Amino acid sequence: AAPGNTEAAVSWTPPTNDGGSPITGYTATATPGSATCTTTTTSCTVTGLTNGTDYTFSVHATNTNGNSTESTPTTTTTTTPLSPVTPGASVDKTTPGSGDNLEVSGSGFMPGSNVEIWLYSDPALLTSITADDTGAFTVTITLPEGVTGAHELRIIGTDQNSGAVTEVLGLSIAETLPNTGIDLIPLLVIASLLIAAGVALLSRGKAHSDGLSESPRV
Repeated sequence: AAPGNTEAAVSWTPPTNDGGSPITGYTATATPGSATCTTTTTSCTVTGLTNGTDYTFSVHATNTNGNSTESTPTTTTTTTPLSPVTPGASVDKTTPGSGDNLEVSGSGFMPGSNVEIWLYSDPALLTSITADDTGAFTVTITLPEGVTGAHELRIIGTDQNSGAVTEVLGLSIAETLPNTGIDLIPLLVIASLLIAAGVALLSRGKAHSDGLSESPRV
């Protein structure tokens, strides 16, 4: 038997001898208590059980001859459901630059559900991702170029109670200076050399002028 939340799924193998009459149904019974399920197949789910309780399950077959003896009991413990986790989300930086990459993480969403990440105030869907089997996700998004100022990331999905949920993260997006592709360091070095050369030429010119300040004597 496979345990569940206040229930257990029971399955079995048909008897090899039906006593000469086709089997018309099966009944699975839980003990303690008297919860049962009936079916014409070889599995059914017994409901109305108490979580955290050990149950034994037995099955008997039915045909025109009556009921068979009970099968050898099997034991299982019904599971206690975990308390739903409140959804939450975070971002690795709240003051990014325009066009930057951001890592967004979330938890407490419905496992396997779709989660969308939007940029507001002008709504723009940045990406969508599937929450893992714990209801968590981590994804890298890229902010649009040219978007600056105060904005919001809205993480929209489904919580673990199947309800709609929206997490809001504030962003202050700074303007990114354009990259011209020119390396300024060599230019600064050249400019410094030119200035130094100019100073040297001025010094030499002044010295030469000082040396010719008097007329030749005869």
